[in-house]
Amino acid sequence: MNKKTLFVTVGLIVLVLIFGSIFSSKNNAVAPQEERNQEDKGSTPLSPSQTTPKKSTGGTTQPPPPSSTIKKGNKILTPLTGSEWVFGQKNIISWEKEAGISGGMALLDSQTRQTVGWILGTVGPHQTSYQWNAQEVSLSRLGGVKKDIGPDKYIIRITFDGPQPAIESGIFSIIYASQVKIPVHSISIKNIAFDPKSVTAKHGDKLVFTNNDTMVHRVLFSGLSPYTLALGESFTFDTSIFSAGKYQFYSDTYPSMIGTLTLE
Repeated sequence: MNKKTLFVTVGLIVLVLIFGSIFSSKNNAVAPQEERNQEDKGSTPLSPSQTTPKKSTGGTTQPPPPSSTIKKGNKILTPLTGSEWVFGQKNIISWEKEAGISGGMALLDSQTRQTVGWILGTVGPHQTSYQWNAQEVSLSRLGGVKKDIGPDKYIIRITFDGPQPAIESGIFSIIYASQVKIPVHSISIKNIAFDPKSVTAKHGDKLVFTNNDTMVHRVLFSGLSPYTLALGESFTFDTSIFSAGKYQFYSDTYPSMIGTLTLE
C-alpha cells in the first residue's frame, strides 16, 4: 500500500468515528425527553383537591340543620297574660306556628321560674296546640309519676330540641272553681231610661238592675215574668238561663224604655 492510499484510509476511519460519535450523542439526548413525553401522555393530571393538602379541623363538626326547619319568631298565644284557668277544666295551650323540631312543654312557678313539672314530654315538630286539664303535671319529661298542682300563678315554657329558642307564655293563674268571680254588669234606671242601654256579657254573667228613678218600674225579658222595682230597689238577673244571642229587656209601662243584651 502506497502512502496516498494509507492517508485516504486513515482519513475515512477518522470521519466514520467522528460521525458515529455525533449520532450517538444525539440519540442519548433525545431518548430521555421522548421517555418523559411518553410518561406525560400516559398519566392523568391531578385535581386541585388531590394536589392541595387537607387541613385538619381538630374535630368533627355537625352541619347545622337546614334553615327551612328552624321557624323564627314563634310565640305562645294562649294562655293570655292575666287570664284565669280553672283547676281540672280543659284548656287549650296554643302557639303561633309549627317549630319544625320537637320539644317539651313545662309549667314554671311565676316567681321562682323553677320547673313545677312537665305538661307534655314531647311536642311534635308540626304541633301548634295542646289540650291540658290545668291539674296534673309529670315530675319528669319522660313521664311516669304525676302530681296535682295547686292554685297559683304560672308560666308555660316550650323548650325545643335544637337551636330554636324557647318560648314562654305570660303569667296566668290557675284557680279552683270556688274562686271564680262572676262578672256583674250594673244597669241603672233613671229618667225613664236604662243606663247603659246596651250590655255585652258572657254566659253566666249577672245583670243588676237598680231603680234610681222617682217611680216604680217593671222590667221584663222576652218570655219571662216582670221584675217589679220600687224606688231604690235592685234585682239580679242570671244570664245562664239564656243561650248565646241577643235579647231585649224593657219596661211594660214605658214603651220607650228598651235595652239590649248581647250574650256571648
